[in-house]
Order: sequence, then C-alpha cells, then structure tokens
Amino acid sequence: MDLLGRREKLLFVVVLLVPLLTGSSAAQAGRSARRQTPAKRSAPPEPPPNYDGKWSALTDGNQRFNFNVEQGQITEIAGVLLVKDNQCSYKVELKQNLHVPISNKTATLEAGTPAGVPPPLMTGTATFDTAQTAHGRMTVAAPGTRGRPRCAGTVAVVWAATRQAGSDFAALQRENPEEPVPPDRTYDGGWDGTTAQKEKLSFQVRDGAITRMYVSGRVASGGCSSTNNAETTFNKPVPITDDMIVVAGGGGGFSYSVEGKFQAETSSSGTLNLYFVQTAYGAPPCEGSGETTWTAQKK
Repeated sequence: MDLLGRREKLLFVVVLLVPLLTGSSAAQAGRSARRQTPAKRSAPPEPPPNYDGKWSALTDGNQRFNFNVEQGQITEIAGVLLVKDNQCSYKVELKQNLHVPISNKTATLEAGTPAGVPPPLMTGTATFDTAQTAHGRMTVAAPGTRGRPRCAGTVAVVWAATRQAGSDFAALQRENPEEPVPPDRTYDGGWDGTTAQKEKLSFQVRDGAITRMYVSGRVASGGCSSTNNAETTFNKPVPITDDMIVVAGGGGGFSYSVEGKFQAETSSSGTLNLYFVQTAYGAPPCEGSGETTWTAQKK
C-alpha cells in the first residue's frame, strides 16, 4: 500500500507541474516573440522625373528647334537647321512626328525622309540632365545640290535644351489673364561668377529676362579632355520665373545648360551641365560631358 501511495503522490505532482511548465514555456515564447523587431518595410521606388512639355533647343551653331514630350515620349521635333561644314551650307527641315520613349534619362532619335530614302534624315541622342534641362547630339543628312555633288553628306551638331515654363495656369490666377505681366526688374544688370572648376560664368539680365550668357568649362571622358567656352546672345530673352534661371546655349561643338536660383538681389547659384563633341575635320575624336556648380554676384 505504501508503494502504491507513493506512486499516486508522484503522479499527482507530475500532473500539477506539467501545466505550470507548459505555461512558463508559452510565456517565455510570448516574451521572445514580443522582443523581435518588426521587419523594415522597403521604401517605395521614386517615380521617374516628369519631362512632359514643350522644349526649346539651341545648337552649337546658334540654331533653334523645338520638341515635345508627352507621357514620357518624344512625340514631335520641328524647326529648320542651317548648318555648315568646311565646304557647304545645309538647310534641313526637322518636321517629324515621333514616338520615342525616354528610358534611364535617354532617348534615341531617328527620323527618315518623307519618301523613306536612306540615309535617315536625322539620327542622334537626347539626354535629360534634369526635369528642366537636356542635351544631345544630332547628325543630319543633306543631298547634294545641283552642280555641287560634293555637298551631299552628313553634318553633326550638338545641342542643349530647356523645358519651357508653363504660363497658362499662372495667367488664369490673375484677375485679368489677358493683361501682360510687367517684368520684374529686381535682378537687372550684369552678373559675374565662377564655377567649381574655377572657370568663368557670367550673364546679363534686362527687363526681368536673361539676354546673354557666357560659360567656360572642362569636360573629360575616356581619355579625352577639352576646355571650351561659349557666349550666347538670346534673340528672344529668357524670362526669369519664380527667381529661377533655366537657359541653354553653346557653340563650336560645345553645348551647355544652366539651372540656378537667385538667393537675393545680389547673389545667385546653381548647376552647370557641359557637353562637347569634336566635329572639326581631321581632328582626333573627342566626346565628353560633365557637371559642376556655380555662384555669381551682381556687379
């Protein structure tokens, strides 16, 4: 009987301990689960820049053309280019409807003649530096004129472009949208500055618009380096909107785009994108691009 009694007591103790141990293990598991840090959620990818709108481009030969971007595609190029090489002058009409997607800030351009006769009328690339500025190169083809067959061939140009500021919405906010907005002459005058490359940058403001820009800068790529400068006089001055500077220009295979902002009536700063292609006959090939910053003060 004593042996049976001891077994009954031992069984009773085990029955009491099992729930206690199980509860303790569950509690420890619960505390362990509470101590685990929740997994970090990855940030959603940033949306691509919006390049939609009308763009105005200026070639290194001071010729203008325009193009449109709709839903991330270049849809139209229009303008007349009068370009020259060391033998001939070429007049090429760039009236083309395209559907060229912009991928990774770059688009490949190609447009044929209306009759589809090779070579293509135009080939090239467009690179969007920011949502407001772009640059690129273009090779245009021209047939030889009668009596001057040697003029048939292709000529390469480089260009820089800015997206035109939309003024329609701003006009609707005024009491009388038809009334012209008087220019803000706060920044009128000459401005002198330097870039982070220790090169010169200067511009002129008149009646609230930029009338002239001078840029000097260096580009380097693949063992090729070049220092260039260009002074651009804008026949149609570029208006200053919301204290912002957005202009493009160039010359001689060199193009640039300038973005910036006026911090005060006498100081401004921004970024400068540079692009160069060696187009001179007999010269070694050279192509490069670069970006730097600049500051300028009113004289």
